[in-house]
Amino acid sequence: MLNRLCYIVYFRHRGALRKIKRIKVVDVYYISNKNKYLTLYVDNDQEKAFIAELKKIKGVRSFEQSLLDTPEINIDLN
Repeated sequence: MLNRLCYIVYFRHRGALRKIKRIKVVDVYYISNKNKYLTLYVDNDQEKAFIAELKKIKGVRSFEQSLLDTPEINIDLN
């Protein structure tokens, strides 16, 4: 089983969105063009390379790790 992390990335414009999609180590899961954010998954061992690549993109406003996979927070999805 792969250990993957979910990240939420907030972007300023669609040009940044295209650049994020081109990063090889990520799988984009959901894109909200109206609210200008996306969720994506990255492998645990590729996290540092992903963050370094993401910091180089100019249109990225901010990014954070999703709280959905955090064991301390219990989110009932049913």
